[in-house]
Amino acid sequence: VPVEIDKQPDDFFASGGWERGPGQQDPFESEEPVEIEIEALGMTVAQLTPELAKQFGWDRRGGETDGRVVVVDVKPLGDAAAVLGIRPGDLILHAGGEAIDTPASLQKALSKEALAEGVRMRIRDARTGQSRTLYTRVSD
Repeated sequence: VPVEIDKQPDDFFASGGWERGPGQQDPFESEEPVEIEIEALGMTVAQLTPELAKQFGWDRRGGETDGRVVVVDVKPLGDAAAVLGIRPGDLILHAGGEAIDTPASLQKALSKEALAEGVRMRIRDARTGQSRTLYTRVSD
């Protein structure tokens, strides 16, 4: 089989991006909230959507909810999140000195290394609407 290096076929065409065909959804645009499990704390978080805001009552409270991360699940007692009093519906505002605006930013702030040293988190309680600061340290 002959091989020519640095020669491109005349009919070769490289596109700069993905083009949506009829009836196709852009794979980078999803209506579903992306959930991330923070295993070390025993909780799952997601980007706060209008649907989740309604589910947890944030739509009735007012205040800024755009760009927020909400706790959607907490494992039973014994895991750090449950011991700290974090419950589904709580908003995570800050962690490790960083503003949290996506589940990925929370995951980064709660790295294994950061948790071993100790991390302060600022949350807004879903039941009271009040903010509070928590401190957690998780070691192996």
